[in-house]
Amino acid sequence: MTITKTQNGNELTLALEGRLDTMTAPELEAELGKSLEGVESLTLDLAELTALYENKLEEVYPCRIKTEEEDIPQISFPGSCTLKKPEILLSGAKPKILIPVFPGTNCEYDSARAMELAGADPVTFVIRNGSAQAVSESVDAFAKLIEESQIIFIPGG
Repeated sequence: MTITKTQNGNELTLALEGRLDTMTAPELEAELGKSLEGVESLTLDLAELTALYENKLEEVYPCRIKTEEEDIPQISFPGSCTLKKPEILLSGAKPKILIPVFPGTNCEYDSARAMELAGADPVTFVIRNGSAQAVSESVDAFAKLIEESQIIFIPGG
């Protein structure tokens, strides 16, 4: 990911290019942490990220919907720019997060990584469905993990 920083007085604009995910988010967080001193207005320019996201599968699955070209609006946040971790994380508590993985689920590893970076203790659990016995065993094991968890996180899919 490339971060281009433009500062005009107490106004800061960060333009992001490339990939923003759980692996590159700490880079953005670090840049924000270094750059927010004295900033009263922060703008994140996501035009390049939006184009990358929206055009990823265009060659494989072309979009034939006629649309008008529109500028992507920039959203600014004027006000305090203090970054703080939630109090529960500052106390050292690590909530256990259960992430079930069903056939067709995706993003389970990105979700687990994001929760880990946020200070939680993620556990992914694959629901096996190859036989009636496998389903029964999965249900029993899943029920036990639910009792041990504080959060159940259903990933995309």
